[in-house]
Amino acid sequence: MARTLGALMSEPGLPGPGDVGALIPPTARAFVRRVQRENLWIWFRATDTHVTIVGLTDNPPVPVSE
Repeated sequence: MARTLGALMSEPGLPGPGDVGALIPPTARAFVRRVQRENLWIWFRATDTHVTIVGLTDNPPVPVSE
């Protein structure tokens, strides 16, 4: 999980190609990235200068159209 968090913090241009837009119930939007080889999902929001980790779940997200 630390490797995935490190990649999020240093990656230019978020969301990345594997990131999925999803809803945090009931209506908030965030992006989700899966932790490799684990059933863990990191929920985050990103601006040009900041990445905010919103949560960590073991349930896959339900993608939404942007």
